[in-house]
Amino acid sequence: MDARATILDRWRSYRDLDQLGTLLPRSTARSWGDPPETAAIMTVDYRIYRDFSLEAGGLAPPASVADLLEVYWTVRLKGEVQDPNWATAINAHVIRISTEPLGADDLEVTYRQVVAVRRALHLGGIGGLIADGKPIALHARGLVLGPSLSAPVAIIEGLANHTDVPLTVGRYSVAEDGAVSFLSGSADAKPWEHGTAHSEDLESLGRRLLRHDGLMRTQGSWPLEAPVKESKYGLERPEL
Repeated sequence: MDARATILDRWRSYRDLDQLGTLLPRSTARSWGDPPETAAIMTVDYRIYRDFSLEAGGLAPPASVADLLEVYWTVRLKGEVQDPNWATAINAHVIRISTEPLGADDLEVTYRQVVAVRRALHLGGIGGLIADGKPIALHARGLVLGPSLSAPVAIIEGLANHTDVPLTVGRYSVAEDGAVSFLSGSADAKPWEHGTAHSEDLESLGRRLLRHDGLMRTQGSWPLEAPVKESKYGLERPEL
């Protein structure tokens, strides 16, 4: 069995059944409490893209294509109205699936892809709304899946789950006179730091991702102007 192809083919059903546990935030609509104090999280404009091209970010293979990109909006309701204490959120998840033990290269590729997607959405319109004070949050995340972890990846994964223990990596250098100086971990720009390069291409990519989204059009306000339909995945809007 090709596990990678199976996971990609069945991704949406896995998400609908909340089978990923804590690996990613839930993408399904849910509610709790009794009326009139019922609270709910609604999922809007859920979609997934297979083999999603990120060449617009200047990424070279293998980082130029994401195995899967999942994008959806969430809005919290209190009763039947939008909860003013919670920001409307757009969630973008880059998923990388390997049939081999996960290595440091898998982490680097995924990190670069997540940064490119986050920057595209920011430039494509989300950043402008946030700058205007609209209550919108942008959450870009990466998930790397494999049958096992290499030792370095296991160490990184363990550290990532203990964020209450700050760990910084640095360098020191010793001059001829014995004076010691301290420097940041990397002397060069990190490979995922895009700077201003490819800004126009990424902005165009972000606008394409957001162009049909109802909560983008209403600047994060609920209800949507266009009708929505119920599905087992929450609320979905038709393509416009």
